Amino acid sequence: MTKSEAIVAALRNRLAKGDYDLRPFPAERDLAHEFAISYMTARKVVAQLLGEGLLARSGRGRAVPAADGQGGRPLVTLLAFGWPVRPFLSLHRALQDSCRAHGMACSHQRFTHWDDPTVNHALARSQGVLVLPPADDLPAAVVERIAGARARTAIVGADLSEHGIRGIDHLPAASVRLALDHLAGRGHRRLAVLNVQPHDHAVRARLAEVQVWARAHLPVEVVDRPVASGEDALEPARSAAAAILDRPGRATGCLGATLFAAQGLLRAGADRGLAVGADFAVAAMDGEHMAGLLVPSITSVDSSGLAEAATAAVAWMAGREAWEAPLFRRCQAVLVERESTAARR
Repeated sequence: MTKSEAIVAALRNRLAKGDYDLRPFPAERDLAHEFAISYMTARKVVAQLLGEGLLARSGRGRAVPAADGQGGRPLVTLLAFGWPVRPFLSLHRALQDSCRAHGMACSHQRFTHWDDPTVNHALARSQGVLVLPPADDLPAAVVERIAGARARTAIVGADLSEHGIRGIDHLPAASVRLALDHLAGRGHRRLAVLNVQPHDHAVRARLAEVQVWARAHLPVEVVDRPVASGEDALEPARSAAAAILDRPGRATGCLGATLFAAQGLLRAGADRGLAVGADFAVAAMDGEHMAGLLVPSITSVDSSGLAEAATAAVAWMAGREAWEAPLFRRCQAVLVERESTAARR
């Protein structure tokens, strides 16, 4: 492969990922400077991308991404808040495969707040958008913007069906019962749940399911200390765990409403010389593909079928399939047993 061919391949990859959706495609002189090539070679590179339909000439003669930003192909954008955790990175790969099967391009864009230009850009230029929102309720203005958007849009983890917006419930609230059943089945009769995540639809639903389970089975102590949106939750979880572990007649079976909460419980237990298995057990809602890599590994209730649900959403975005009722599709949940709930000795 010649140097110019390698540069063309690199630029194809950038265009496919949507790298130039928000910043201008470089002028020929800028490309020459970036890749340490001559101006004439840069012009040849641009000419090839124009010939492939990946670039077009603007009214001013400047090379810009083709009208839909992806060389004439419809675009699906994975719009993620902040830095997605591992399962959502694998979700991106599933979306890429599905988009390829439907002749569509796939772009992964991150945003840091709802007024980020990336959000409006994705909703305006994409044929389909899958949104991974922050752990807060969506503001009314954002809901209105999504409901009226050109793009066929689905939200992961937020039920906006009353507004006609599609969504995917990657970890149904009722799955909290799997973890509580597991802890009770291990012989724990004093149970506690810790939450430090900001309240949104999912967290409120999980905490409500805890109360339903408690009325039918055993009392459950709930320590609910949500942090502010965007704030690191690990140290607050460790501090909040003291309210559980320092109490006389403390709980021996603990459930973190998120992985951060479970990690905080384990850290606080270690601070107090408590042994996992012998003294207390910890489980987590949503292991985020990380629970099995921690020491000790953490028993978790995980989503099953998110990639498949997203693949079906792409078929709807492509106009190949209808989105069958309900608008808020629920995935399955599975409990993965690990070291943190080992049998009591």
